[in-house]
Amino acid sequence: MKALIFAKGLKQRGHSVQVLTGFPNYPMGKIFKGYKLKFYQKDVIEDILIHRVLLYPSHDLGSIRRSLNYSSFAIFAALIGPWVVRGKIDVIYVYHPPATVMFPALILHKIKKAGILLDVNDLWPDTITSTGMINKKLPLKLITYWMNYSYRKANKINVLSTGIKNLLEQRGVAKGKIVSIPVWCNESLINYELDTDFLKTYNLHNCFIAIYAGAMGRAQNLSTFIMAAKRLQSIIPTFKMIFIGHGVCLEELKDMVLKNDIVNIIFVPVKPPEELTAILNLADVLLIHLKKDPLFAVTIPSKIAYYFAIGKPIVAGLEGDAADIIIKSGGGIVCTPQDVNEIADGIEQIYKMDVAQRNSIADRGKKYYRDNFSMEEGITNFEEIMEDIVKMGRNRKGCLDKKI
Repeated sequence: MKALIFAKGLKQRGHSVQVLTGFPNYPMGKIFKGYKLKFYQKDVIEDILIHRVLLYPSHDLGSIRRSLNYSSFAIFAALIGPWVVRGKIDVIYVYHPPATVMFPALILHKIKKAGILLDVNDLWPDTITSTGMINKKLPLKLITYWMNYSYRKANKINVLSTGIKNLLEQRGVAKGKIVSIPVWCNESLINYELDTDFLKTYNLHNCFIAIYAGAMGRAQNLSTFIMAAKRLQSIIPTFKMIFIGHGVCLEELKDMVLKNDIVNIIFVPVKPPEELTAILNLADVLLIHLKKDPLFAVTIPSKIAYYFAIGKPIVAGLEGDAADIIIKSGGGIVCTPQDVNEIADGIEQIYKMDVAQRNSIADRGKKYYRDNFSMEEGITNFEEIMEDIVKMGRNRKGCLDKKI
């Protein structure tokens, strides 16, 4: 997520920024240490004013609890937001998902007469059907209606890929309303230090290391990597595959490892962002995967930018727009999603390369990041779009069109 670095970037350019959010609970579904659920809490982090409102913390497979998480934030943000977000507002930046975040945004829009920039990072209801969260017709129909309504109300809509742009246009969203700004990573976290303590803790000296870092949910389908690791046990004796993170499928993945007698996989709890880069720097290859699904052919995982910036060869089980980026960059090997043999072969291919070959792939990825994903350029592009929204005028006639 763009989160704090985006807010800081805008503030450094002279803009007044306030953040309306909930209490941090992702990805564990538990309130972070140092926080306690309250009706409202005001924080100031690195000179950014943050308004936190009550929500129901959850991030599991249960659609009821997940829906409570999404809806509770929307309700309390709508109730509390107008009272705590003070002063003149020109633009409301809305990070989607979930779809419910547009509800408090529309309340603020009505009261503050501010424009709306909707940043679509996951396409709904497509994502929740692809991950199996909701499959009943009525809720899906309601979500579809709500998203179309949200698209109508937004002044501008940012999407991460050409594929999503095309899908929204097919659904009736006006071409002039859609923009596409690539996601960047928090460049302040990028360094080239090595976490030698991590090497010692997990006995990884002289190992060939592949690391996956991030969410472990249905969309990622990480069982493919687990079976690839099993195949590589006899091919690369020094091979270790490390999973860092949490998600609804974590326990299933651990059970799978035990049942298949796989000994070259290590699960590591979520690491703070400021510690993660030094661990990823230990990797010989970094891993990305999304399940084979039409939706994910137009999805761009945010970790692509992060992996490029770090500068390590990538092996990715991806298709469509995301696969095209990696192929174009030359920064990694693309495999068919859910194809265990292809992914194992891709990892083996990196293993057989000499250091110079691996460094060449890594350098191409870093160059592609600098040329296409840089944070400075991304924030500049968002700033220009927000200025365009302001120019549309206080009446926000574009928000009230009956046509999307």
